[in-house]
Amino acid sequence: MSGNLRMQYLEEQYETLTTLGGQDKEKVLLVKDRRTGKIAVKKYVSAQGAMLYERLGGIQNRHMAKVYETASDGKSGVVIEEFINGVTLGKYLEERRILNPVEVCYIMTQLCEALVQIHENGIVHRDLNPENIMISEDGIVKLIDFGIARTVKEDRGKDTAILGTVGYAAPEQFGFTQSDERTDIYALGVLMNVMLTGQLPGQQIYWPGTPLGAVIQKCLEIDPNKRFQKISQLQNQLNLSINAENEDQKGKGCKVAGVPGFRTGVLWKNIVASCGYIFMTMGVYVMVDSYAQSVETFFMELLATLCYVWMSPLIFANAADWDKKLPGIRRLPWMLRLTIRIGLGLVVFGIGMSIEEYVKVVMLGLPASSN
Repeated sequence: MSGNLRMQYLEEQYETLTTLGGQDKEKVLLVKDRRTGKIAVKKYVSAQGAMLYERLGGIQNRHMAKVYETASDGKSGVVIEEFINGVTLGKYLEERRILNPVEVCYIMTQLCEALVQIHENGIVHRDLNPENIMISEDGIVKLIDFGIARTVKEDRGKDTAILGTVGYAAPEQFGFTQSDERTDIYALGVLMNVMLTGQLPGQQIYWPGTPLGAVIQKCLEIDPNKRFQKISQLQNQLNLSINAENEDQKGKGCKVAGVPGFRTGVLWKNIVASCGYIFMTMGVYVMVDSYAQSVETFFMELLATLCYVWMSPLIFANAADWDKKLPGIRRLPWMLRLTIRIGLGLVVFGIGMSIEEYVKVVMLGLPASSN
């Protein structure tokens, strides 16, 4: 069947349900197979893109969207691929902000499984970012959108077009050298950093002294020759890193995400934090008990002490990583977020002290504190 007839066949065979994105010659549509009723995604691509998707169709891997059919008339192309019922990694991160190292490794190893086969076929994705990674309803990570993927050409010194998502694109994608599988490895390093910190490496880098921190640093080397040279090497190091993370915790402290003193699992920090929490609890009890002449004074003093004994320190210490969850704050540079934490902590401390002064002077008629 000729390219024109094949494209016409696909146009007639799939009923358009809605537009998912893109425009004009690069539309992405949700469609239904008129024969089977199966839901799929239809993409309009370039003729070169259709050829690349045809090669991808020969790869059977559950961690990438399946390519069902392709067609091209020499000028443009049509691709029918799997519809994945789930959310993008970007949406997933919006809901959870940051992930723990175990979950990051779980996602990364699945991506690596797909990329190993893709690279073996001489294809580089070149646009690995949270919006091009799906997490299906059954928890399977799938790589999508090969819109700017390319085949590696041995006789070419550099890419002819500057493409990629800002922040995730490797230096070579800006025309310095040819992109290859090490380009995808760079993007995976950025992805890991974003999943672990909520920030791009230029804003905040994940702890370099940790096993995963060392992996990220190697992925992000400016010189491609200093990165992992193969996805399989990165895969192996991820497995070693997560084993090291788990081994490092044996016989040591308790690790609880978001709880100051327990976030790193270091035993001495656990002990200091526990003593601090006990002291803070006793402080609240002593202060409230001394002003419990009535129900009103009891609750007002309780509110005051909760503000300056508990809330203020927890704001300083960034409990639950709150500064990475609030819209308008989470994308700010680390130093600015720290300044906001200190300022907000001082404001809450001041509110608590003001409430206590009100209880003493107005409600109990005690002498005001001297300035």
